Amino acid sequence: MKAGDFTAADQALQAADAKAGQSSAAERVAAWKELLHHARGYKDLQTQALDDVASGNEYDIDSGKLAIVESTADRLVYLYKGTTQRLDRDKLPSQVVNAIVSDWLDDRPANMLYVGAHEFTKQPPDLAAARQAWDTAAGGGAEASLLRSLLDDPAVAAP
Repeated sequence: MKAGDFTAADQALQAADAKAGQSSAAERVAAWKELLHHARGYKDLQTQALDDVASGNEYDIDSGKLAIVESTADRLVYLYKGTTQRLDRDKLPSQVVNAIVSDWLDDRPANMLYVGAHEFTKQPPDLAAARQAWDTAAGGGAEASLLRSLLDDPAVAAP
């Protein structure tokens, strides 16, 4: 999932699910499958958010504003701290993408399940941010218990 290869992750989880059967490992596999669902979903939301970017949009990044100059299906041109950047969408810095997605998402608690999955699976992972997102989701009424259980999963501490 960290590499963004959701197909391989899905295949691995299907194999693990078949082996787990009705054992105690089944809930652990279910948690990883839920993570995959939300990590994949975040990528879909990210695509939609980037598709909605328009010239003139502004986003808060670090200690400044990022202003969109031009947005196409493949490229984004923006002004940040007096410098114009012209980048392919797949080369955008994560802080730019995160600001755009955060601004685009509405305040439904379930959206934080996707944000937490993104934080959990990015390189390097930000487990504190994932925990905060999932706690926020749960506080708003979204079911986050399986996802939060991954924060204590032994595989998370493994290299």
